[in-house]
Amino acid sequence: ELRNYCGEVWVDGGMRTSRDVRTAKFLGADAVLAARPFISALCSGGELKMSEVIKDMLN
Repeated sequence: ELRNYCGEVWVDGGMRTSRDVRTAKFLGADAVLAARPFISALCSGGELKMSEVIKDMLN
């Protein structure tokens, strides 16, 4: 088990939805990094789109 060698397990890459985040946490991740959905939203729709993505990821 990876946890035997590391103090914390962080997951980065491929996280696009709240389901992805929940799955990683369920599988034991201590932290999940999910930047792409937020950056894409900010570039395509500004603040309004960004706030929608944040709401979706939190639910």
